[in-house]
Amino acid sequence: MVLVEDLSVTYRQANASIQALNGVTFSVKGGETCAIIGPSGCGKTTLLYVLAGLRTGFSGRVLINGKPVQPQRRGNAFIDRKRGAEGKRVDL
Repeated sequence: MVLVEDLSVTYRQANASIQALNGVTFSVKGGETCAIIGPSGCGKTTLLYVLAGLRTGFSGRVLINGKPVQPQRRGNAFIDRKRGAEGKRVDL
């Protein structure tokens, strides 16, 4: 289950603050499907970064399976496009 409550993310760019997400609240129960759609620049990627633990500096509550999402330390990763994440051959 994914639970997002009152999620807000603000970026600093030059001398301005940009509100990427403001008060986002939703939940997705186990077995449900969810699509994230919207125009360019509306915060879709920012939301996915928060859910993946790749974005720091957000306010609100984000839980996955009842556990708070914690920003992770970034590292380097390589996924062979011909093998995919599971190591199986993928024809692109």
